[in-house]
Amino acid sequence: MSQTNQDGAAADPVSPPLQDMLEAILRLEAEAGGARVRDLAAALKIHKSTVTATLRQLARRGLIRYSPYRRVALRPAGRREAKRVSSNHALLARLLAGVLQVDAATAEADACRLEHAAGPVTMERLRLAAAFLARRPASFRAFSRAFSAFRRRRARGGGP
Repeated sequence: MSQTNQDGAAADPVSPPLQDMLEAILRLEAEAGGARVRDLAAALKIHKSTVTATLRQLARRGLIRYSPYRRVALRPAGRREAKRVSSNHALLARLLAGVLQVDAATAEADACRLEHAAGPVTMERLRLAAAFLARRPASFRAFSRAFSAFRRRRARGGGP
């Protein structure tokens, strides 16, 4: 039997598919006022039966309130996890696109994968790096110009 935290929610780590579902619920709450099974299936490009099974898992863990044919509601622990994953995703996408100059679509897709793999220490360091660059815009612009030139030289077959 799994342990629970102070909210009564499961304390076991939340798997990437469950994190994706929590993140989608949070996003649909903000965009559409709530999340329904069909909306989640469309957003995640998965079958409605998969959504239902995942929602049942999240409900058993105490992360959401779920009843068939009703909108899904995040519980406090589910909302915290969804916000954490969403924040990590946004940070990674910003850094990939803004610092590493990855195109937006690739940055978004890669951020979705990386948000599940990066541990808390790495994410905190990435947050610090982003804050550091934001407080030093001239340094960031200089890095960006130099990195762009470096990438162009490498693409033409030039050395480092």
